[in-house]
Amino acid sequence: MKDFNASKAALRAGYSPKSAPAIGHEVLKKPEIMAAIQQHMGKMAQKAEITAERVLDEIRKLAFSNLPDVLTVTGGTVTIKDFAELSPDVKAAIESVRETKDGCLAIKMHDKRASLEMLMKYLGLYVERVEHSGPNGGPIQHQVEDLSKLSIKELKAYRELRAKTSESHKEHADN
Repeated sequence: MKDFNASKAALRAGYSPKSAPAIGHEVLKKPEIMAAIQQHMGKMAQKAEITAERVLDEIRKLAFSNLPDVLTVTGGTVTIKDFAELSPDVKAAIESVRETKDGCLAIKMHDKRASLEMLMKYLGLYVERVEHSGPNGGPIQHQVEDLSKLSIKELKAYRELRAKTSESHKEHADN
C-alpha cells in the first residue's frame, strides 16, 4: 500500500532482492490481498474525490478543446486571449504556456487525439484488433490428423497424450 510495488513490499518484508519480484507477484495472486488492495484504493479514491464521472469529464475537456478557444485573430494578427477570460474547460486543456526566444508566447495544448481515443474506447467505438498470421504473413497452417486407421488401444493412448499436453499448457499459462 505504501508505493504500490509488490517487489519493494517483499523487500521491506525481508525477502532477498533476488526473490522479491517472484514473491511479490505470488502474493498479488491471493484473493484476500487483492481484496485488501481494492478496498484501500477505493478509500483513497473516495478521499481524493476521484470518480469515473469526474475522470470522464476531464478527458472530455481535453478531447473537445480547440486552439481557437485560446486565440483571437484580428486582421491577420494572432493573439492569446486574456487568461482570465478563458473558461475552466479551456484552461484545463492548456498543457503549458512559455515565452520563446523572440518574446512570443507559445501555447501547448494537451493531446487531443489521445483523449479522443480514450473516450472512444470507453464508449466502445474503438476496438483494437490483433491479427495473427503464419510464416511470411500467410495463413496459419492447421495440421489435420487422420485417426481412422488407429486401433482402439492407439486411440486411447492418443487421447491420454492430448490430455497431458492440454494440462501442461494450462499449467504453463497459469504461471
